[in-house]
Amino acid sequence: IRPRDSTKRILDAYDLKRQARQAPGEAIATLDQWRVDGTEPAEEIAVAIAEVALNGAPEQPDPVRAGLYLTAVAEVFSKALDQAAAKGASEFADGSLTERGLYVRALEGLVDALQDSQSEAFDGKSVTIAGPLAEYRLHWESRADGWKPTTYKYIGASSVKRKKKDVAGLRSGLGAPIVAVRRGDLPEEPVIEGRLFPIYEYYYALTAVLDLESADPGTPRPANLIFVDPRQIETFDLGGVEYPLAIDLGSQFLVLERETDIAFGKGGTLRSGKHISQIGLYAPAPLRTDKIPIVLVHGLLAGPTGWFDVFEALSLDPEIRQRFQGLAFAYPTGLPFPYSARFLREALVETMERLDPEGANPLLQQTVIVAHSMGGLLTRLMLGDSGLVMWNSAFSVSPEEIDLEPEDLEFVKASVIFESLPFITRAVFMSVPHRGSKLAANSVGKIGASFVPLPKDLQALGERILLSAGDDLVGDGAERGKLPDGVQTLQPESNLILALDQIEIDRRVTYHSIIGDQGKGDTPESTDGIVAYWSSHLEGAASETIVPSGHGTYRDPEGIA
Repeated sequence: IRPRDSTKRILDAYDLKRQARQAPGEAIATLDQWRVDGTEPAEEIAVAIAEVALNGAPEQPDPVRAGLYLTAVAEVFSKALDQAAAKGASEFADGSLTERGLYVRALEGLVDALQDSQSEAFDGKSVTIAGPLAEYRLHWESRADGWKPTTYKYIGASSVKRKKKDVAGLRSGLGAPIVAVRRGDLPEEPVIEGRLFPIYEYYYALTAVLDLESADPGTPRPANLIFVDPRQIETFDLGGVEYPLAIDLGSQFLVLERETDIAFGKGGTLRSGKHISQIGLYAPAPLRTDKIPIVLVHGLLAGPTGWFDVFEALSLDPEIRQRFQGLAFAYPTGLPFPYSARFLREALVETMERLDPEGANPLLQQTVIVAHSMGGLLTRLMLGDSGLVMWNSAFSVSPEEIDLEPEDLEFVKASVIFESLPFITRAVFMSVPHRGSKLAANSVGKIGASFVPLPKDLQALGERILLSAGDDLVGDGAERGKLPDGVQTLQPESNLILALDQIEIDRRVTYHSIIGDQGKGDTPESTDGIVAYWSSHLEGAASETIVPSGHGTYRDPEGIA
């Protein structure tokens, strides 16, 4: 960690820099003596001890590491609690960690040291750990059922790489956010249960809290390490004071992305066939029947981890967290959008049949769907009855008249003939190209499309359709002599885009639009850089919000709000 200027000054003034690196325990004892003597301000010495402990601990043996981390916590404990009580307080100040930030890093390090040493503390036993200045009697307990050390290892949320340097506001409060990662039996690819992948069985966001009690002279200081499920409680009681609990629910998505080969980003567009088996709804927490589902559907060249800003922002609102449960739909975006929409429909129906087979749960029957970019096209196909509109955009004869093998016919019908899903009652469209994007049709888009191969089974289907019913094809398929890919279906003249514009959204669905204008304030002549207003605007929306953003409205603070 980067030490504060006061720590640099103290270590330089007394020539302690080398000792702090090589023998941090000895350096800490020296610093403590200066505190007793009044040589340096006590508050600066406390921070210096904590920073020396944190920077020196990683190179030490496991028992010594644990003692150093506990020492760091002890030095900043009181002030860290004060800062934790100040909701929204950052972990950083002038580029260095605050006392709360030091507490968080020390707690993450302590959990690592206990895991690496296979400490009996994680078996529920009290263990004595020696630090440079005191002994501690450590006891661990879990208030998060199911995520036990015997089954899971723990990763500090601060170790997960993010595009933002300072995301402290997303996890302000008491404790250190950690991610529980299932041990040993992690598959190379996620195991889909139907069309549902339970992220929480493999990666789950928890919060670790360390409470230090006072001790009688000559006795170890009691240290209680507690794992808490931040989805279940809002505050944590220490010494009769209720503190807001630190939360970083988005970290589990980022660990999932880091450790799992899944249909995220460019790979899902350029190698869509590789990822078809991974298409599904990803549940970050056990699904419940007493919360309204919010389904997040990503866009082109993206994946569900892109929603973590939205997910965290929503989760930080106690009312939203108590009333709603989030799910993210993952799909490779190189597929034509009606085909991906078929998987979304299947996943939603399967999940609803699992949770509410009678269709009588009033909360589950108020499902909300939030979609960005291409994901909005998939969503549109959940909200209206197609009739034969999309079928007729591709074929000149009816399903009964076309000459296709029964299996191929059912496959095509499942993608282009559908009814609205009755349990979805609200939708939010963010930067959605309802009428396509000219970028997909220009030379750059066409060159990009040339690098987006369809999966082999779809290529084979296209060949069979051409062979059996080629004379009955109209639109894109007839012109190209093959099925369109995901980019080609976004072109404004695409027969599928034109057909989509004819399908009305069910009147029972309330829908909203969030549209970017790049901060130019020139709506209705505006564009977010990818999708123009004429394409993202929808008549009949209950609200339309213009934000000063590019295409990434789902990451923009005003878009999230």
